[in-house]
Amino acid sequence: MTFISQLLIILAPTYLIRFSLYGMPVNVYLLILLGFLFGFAAWVLYTKRVKEFWSFSWVTDAKMLVIAASVFLLACTISLFVSGFSVDKLGWYLVVGLLPIKTFFALLFLHRTYTDSKFIESYSILYLFLLFCGLLAIIQYHTLWLLDPAYWGNSQEPKRATSLWEQANMFSLFIGPLLVFLLPHLWSKILTLSQMNSRVADKEVEFTSTGLAAYSLRRSENFWGISFLVCWGVGLVGLFYSQSRGAWVALVVALGVFALLTLSKRQLIAAAFLGLVGFGVFWSTEFRYRLITPFHGEQSAGERPKLWNIGLKMAEENYILGKGLKGFGAVFDEYKAKLGYADLKHYNSPHNIFLNFWIDTGLLGLLSFLFVIGFVMWQGIKNKQNTVRLGLMLVIVVMIIHGLLDTPYLKNDLAAQFWILLALF
Repeated sequence: MTFISQLLIILAPTYLIRFSLYGMPVNVYLLILLGFLFGFAAWVLYTKRVKEFWSFSWVTDAKMLVIAASVFLLACTISLFVSGFSVDKLGWYLVVGLLPIKTFFALLFLHRTYTDSKFIESYSILYLFLLFCGLLAIIQYHTLWLLDPAYWGNSQEPKRATSLWEQANMFSLFIGPLLVFLLPHLWSKILTLSQMNSRVADKEVEFTSTGLAAYSLRRSENFWGISFLVCWGVGLVGLFYSQSRGAWVALVVALGVFALLTLSKRQLIAAAFLGLVGFGVFWSTEFRYRLITPFHGEQSAGERPKLWNIGLKMAEENYILGKGLKGFGAVFDEYKAKLGYADLKHYNSPHNIFLNFWIDTGLLGLLSFLFVIGFVMWQGIKNKQNTVRLGLMLVIVVMIIHGLLDTPYLKNDLAAQFWILLALF
């Protein structure tokens, strides 16, 4: 059943295909999620599993996540009516609240009902998706093919790859969590191959059915292990070419957390050495300017503190209910004028994940989301041998670190990706 989850994740960029249906703005991914949920509901009714589905949600080992997700959905529902109801807010409620969380409930039930451990451990579709997105980003960066002229390199933006997305930050916000989610699985594959190859050498293979089977298994594992490593590496290079500083920092922090939790002292020393070498190579290229420009008056870096001040002011004045869904953008100009930031262009987000949840979903939304990320992180640390739960913990690390500078949830594809990955818990 993880096939469905992987498919729903890689189809998320189709939200960029937008059109009007009976006067209502819709996108392809919205229809895909609706189709999945209607199909799931029909299957539950046809197989007479309604009672089983309802009771399962409250007895599963992910019960605390189910409760927190339900509270978060309640907060989103309340926020739909805060500061006035509108069709625009309803659409936003569907894509960042109702549909992703309902999809989480459905997938959680399917994963617990139908478990195929061999397929669960493959994640082949996600690896291939990383390969495709990474290759496209690399080609874009070096040839400008399919790259918006805004990202060709100018006084406003350096040259940055966007892959399948409209903006470089959108690309990095989506790919970063996938890279770290797959990292524990990839590392377990590397360790398995290392142990297997150290035990079985070609010259030791006997021409017996058992010996040939072991040799064939080793060849197969080598092929898939190397393939996964290549796909992951290409995806990493693609993220590098997005030139997203928030994604770079978030990835480095997640890699550090992973290393501290899983590597031996000798492996930590080797990893630290490789990290220093990698940083030296990085610093010797043009990309070092992306790191130093914030300290030399770069506009986007200078605007962040102003956005945070505006967000804090909104939260202080409306600390219980917030401003409602899409509330930050709706009253941004009013608060911009109030705080004397006349030169600041319009933003729809404070570029801080905690302020974003507080303003758009109120205190209840913020607290329920904090519970979700705290619970997932605790379970990842407590079950660090479990590649799925450790991977989910790293996803939270990336979301928090990147979220201090950007908006890694309140967007169509990111909200869906978050809850679909949590359904693998």
